[in-house]
Amino acid sequence: MIAAAAFVAALYDAQWKRWAFSSLAVGWGAQTAWLVREGFQRGLWPITTMYDWTAGFVWLSIVAFVFYQRLRPTWPLGGFLMPVVVVVWLGGQVLPRTPGTSTVLVSSIASMAAYVAFLIAAVFSVMYFEKERELKWKKVRVFYYQLPSLDVMDMVSARLVWLGLALLTMALGAGFLVPTGSRMGLRAVSTVIVWVIYALYVALRQWGWQGHRAAVYLMLAFVLILVDVFLVGSLTHGAFY
Repeated sequence: MIAAAAFVAALYDAQWKRWAFSSLAVGWGAQTAWLVREGFQRGLWPITTMYDWTAGFVWLSIVAFVFYQRLRPTWPLGGFLMPVVVVVWLGGQVLPRTPGTSTVLVSSIASMAAYVAFLIAAVFSVMYFEKERELKWKKVRVFYYQLPSLDVMDMVSARLVWLGLALLTMALGAGFLVPTGSRMGLRAVSTVIVWVIYALYVALRQWGWQGHRAAVYLMLAFVLILVDVFLVGSLTHGAFY
């Protein structure tokens, strides 16, 4: 939470960057220690509950953010990404901690990685929308010049969706290998719907949907993911299958 506030502050005053990355490192280290402790206590990777899944999702989101900084330094991304990560983390505190009927490890990890890719794609779309709006209304704020170009943000969003769709396909394939009950069926249906939404995005890009329309689409699509995780996850109790 401190990292999220510091990253937002850094959008207006770069002196906050150091505090942002330092507090992020502390939070990520604490989350890593918790995951390791849970893994040793249970004798398996802690991913059998929706509470575990959101904890892992937050952890992996930070890893993806830092990894992207190594490839293409874009620290203002943190000012848009971290507040969303905090919302997911806070929401995860009220999710069931009861293990699901069964869990496929490969499926759960692949779906988690896919949703992280979709999250960052949506955040780039928010950044695109904000930069475009400021350009249109000619009311430029400090961080306008720190954001990537509109074309770059549109391209990165599309590539992240392609990556996420491939990972989600893998997750569905692994999940369908196990027997399904009523609860798991609901989880599978909701995930297939998410897959269709993003597959449609890929198709629409081939038909010329880029820029503004594509950015709005991805923002709305991630709202669907939040519904999938928190509403369907609360009903099914399983992380994926």
